[in-house]
Amino acid sequence: MLYKQSSKKTSIFRFRNNSLILEKSVTSWNFFSESRALKENTYPFLALIVLRQNRMTVAARIEGPIGPGELIEKLERILQDNEASLIAARAEREERDFTPTLRREQDAAILNSLKADQEKERKRREEQDKIDQEKQRLVDEEKKRKEMIQMESRSTPTS
Repeated sequence: MLYKQSSKKTSIFRFRNNSLILEKSVTSWNFFSESRALKENTYPFLALIVLRQNRMTVAARIEGPIGPGELIEKLERILQDNEASLIAARAEREERDFTPTLRREQDAAILNSLKADQEKERKRREEQDKIDQEKQRLVDEEKKRKEMIQMESRSTPTS
């Protein structure tokens, strides 16, 4: 249930596969600013911070010595009490991540549709050009035929 990864002054625990617990030493460089913000009175001190309405909020404070079983029980209860806000924050993040993906997919679909429409229009114009050229060829042939008939009728003596 608890998995630990640590450096000299900071440890990170994964709890229930979706929550992180950050443990800091009192000798870490930013300990005092965090200490003032959390206003702890006794050590060891644990603050459970959750995202609520787009703000990091202290959901619970555990101060003083506590056994591992009791700590896990309290953490599970606190996480269960805050599950709704955690689910809402995850859903909001997923939606925020999904929106650009959806927009890219829609843009690609629109671009593909536009390219297909342009290709159809190009083919239609080519076809129309062929028809126009054929019409012009027929008009030219008819004109030549009439000219030939006229020339023949001029060249033939009338009796």
